[in-house]
Amino acid sequence: MEDKLEKIYKAYVDLEDNAETKEENLKTYEGLVDRLRKTDLLKSWLDHDQTKIFLAFIKNEYKTANLLLATKENLTESERSALWHRKKTFGWIMDLCSKDPEQEKENLKAEVDQYLSNV
Repeated sequence: MEDKLEKIYKAYVDLEDNAETKEENLKTYEGLVDRLRKTDLLKSWLDHDQTKIFLAFIKNEYKTANLLLATKENLTESERSALWHRKKTFGWIMDLCSKDPEQEKENLKAEVDQYLSNV
């Protein structure tokens, strides 16, 4: 990452002779550095074992909510609403914690569909 930062610095800040423009470019550079570091931190967080364990739990709960919605015909409106809320909440958490949340959701949907076709 440091190589990227050095290249960006040279491109945005170092080559500029005008002090005012150089100052503006330095602020732009600092913003880019901050975003790169946050992105890098997020990527490393997604690779942590604890995050993977948490994501496995979330995926299981998401799938369970889908299964219950698909198989329990005698749910009250309140129970059905609560399950939809759970599904949306766990889907939102998957959006935050998964590298490819849409693919994860498709895979879980396929697992539920497979289960339902065997019942």
